Amino acid sequence: MLDSNEKQVTDENGKPVYYCGFSIGGGIDQDYTKSPQNYQDHGIYITNIKPDGPAANVDLRVNDKILQVNGIDFTMVTHRAAVEHIKKGKHLKLLVSREETKEADK
Repeated sequence: MLDSNEKQVTDENGKPVYYCGFSIGGGIDQDYTKSPQNYQDHGIYITNIKPDGPAANVDLRVNDKILQVNGIDFTMVTHRAAVEHIKKGKHLKLLVSREETKEADK
């Protein structure tokens, strides 16, 4: 569970926008073959984690693939829909997939 920090920011409808401390890339509307991270599909991936943000306090890593957020399927969403859903959640329950690396086996 990732608890977002509420900043004094609101969206165009006056609703609060929450800061999670990570950036995402991908989506079904993006061309993954042009991804600088060399992703192999249209999934939503974590591309950056801010050291001082809420995501740094949980076991999220760059290149984790987000499969669900608060029970919502993220395997077939546009980039914009993913961003909007993440920003509106004060508490995020994420289901991610992570590729095993030789570094992780040590």
